Amino acid sequence: MRVLPPVSAIAVLLLAGCGSSGDPATAPGGSPTVALAAVSGDGQAGSAGGAVTLTVRATDLQGRTYPTAPVTWSASSGSITPATPADGNGQATATWTLAPPLGPATATATLSSPSGQPVASVTFHATVFPAAGAFVFRYVDVGSYHACGITPGEQMLCWGYDGDGQLPVAAGLDLTVPQPAADSLTLRIVSGGRFHSCAVTLSGGADCWGQDRDARLGGGAPVTGPVTYQTVQSGLVHSCGISLSQQLWCWGFNGEGEIGVGPQPPVPGSFVAAPVFVRADVRSIATGGLHTCVIGTNGAAQCWGENANGQLGDGSTTTSGIPVNVAGGITFKTAPDVVPHAPDPDFFVPAGAFITAGYAHTCAIAVSGAAFCWGNNENGQLGNGTTTGGTSPVAVAGGLSWKALSAGYRDSCGLTTAGALYCWGGNEFGQLGDGSTGERHTPTAIMPGTEFQSVSAGETSSCAVTTAGVAYCWGDNEYGQLGIGTHAASLVPVKIAGQP
Repeated sequence: MRVLPPVSAIAVLLLAGCGSSGDPATAPGGSPTVALAAVSGDGQAGSAGGAVTLTVRATDLQGRTYPTAPVTWSASSGSITPATPADGNGQATATWTLAPPLGPATATATLSSPSGQPVASVTFHATVFPAAGAFVFRYVDVGSYHACGITPGEQMLCWGYDGDGQLPVAAGLDLTVPQPAADSLTLRIVSGGRFHSCAVTLSGGADCWGQDRDARLGGGAPVTGPVTYQTVQSGLVHSCGISLSQQLWCWGFNGEGEIGVGPQPPVPGSFVAAPVFVRADVRSIATGGLHTCVIGTNGAAQCWGENANGQLGDGSTTTSGIPVNVAGGITFKTAPDVVPHAPDPDFFVPAGAFITAGYAHTCAIAVSGAAFCWGNNENGQLGNGTTTGGTSPVAVAGGLSWKALSAGYRDSCGLTTAGALYCWGGNEFGQLGDGSTGERHTPTAIMPGTEFQSVSAGETSSCAVTTAGVAYCWGDNEYGQLGIGTHAASLVPVKIAGQP
């Protein structure tokens, strides 16, 4: 686990002697004789447009005040009250009015000698929050350690880990609050993988950002090729998209055959540098750890890629570089996992996944509304009340009728047709949101009484959006992936910053 930098600091630099004229000299041997310290105001948070108060104090090494020290102020963003000399207690105070960009910001107090030479400084840190009610979301998609959401006006905001550039924002390593995409980028769809993200633009192009090992970006932003996409899905190390004509195109790592174009058996370390055509009759798609699954126009499900845990659902544990039929003869929902987006009916926005893939398990919704899962089940992520894996579909317990599912790394979440939220499986980070870290082997209700319109399970955290557009996240928060302005984890859903 990375250790975060300290949120406060004391700078001690030379400013010797307190004579009435000329620059003070250092003490014998050149040792510093005056310190500038942060008294209060470090580590604060506030909404854009709000103000915080900062205070510093100048003293000599014996603790005596240095009352006439000139102190000036500067800030990385926003405005700050002009400097005033230290008062009789050696203190100087400033008011910092916060402003975008959202996220981390700094202000610096500088102590100068009587001639104006800067000799010491101390830096304050703050987090700039969006104002409460600043935006709502259509949906939020969670990657491994980051998340992005799309507003009703197609604005994209992202937060969490950005060490590989997977967030197309003007940001730093960790973002603890939602940050608007750079250059006012507007998008219809966004999907987060582990260290990369992909999205669909308003015109149907695909863009990807982040780590490009094994060509998982498909050419970058934009993705190579003249395909017009209605949706994209980012897996662990590969991505796929469905065109307006229901064609499936995939790119990225293919060492386990997850692209679906062979060879069989796959060649370890192979990759596909640009989107390649896979098949022409796809309604819904799921990109998992090292496998891919789809629902075709006839309601049949097929999967391909790594299969050591039975995540292809064909009754075997044999890896396949080409599509294989999911066993059981189940007819799955065939309506696309997106709905038309006015005023462009040819394009779509996410409404809920009918098929979804985690690292080594898969779940899908039958036409009856029942949910089925297959693959790894060591943490109960199949939701059938056991920890026994399945190489073919097994029914999720509870007899609920589902409208959307989302598979995380070793957990699963779903929404019933009434909009109730349930989660099950691994819970070591609190990613189930039930207030505990104990795994659940059957669906467990989360925030009963609240109606949700979308849910997304990531690697260590999850998020869901209510029918009012309010986003909640829960689980691990080491990289700020909960979007709440801190790195504090939460075992229960908490509103991300900027929500009503």
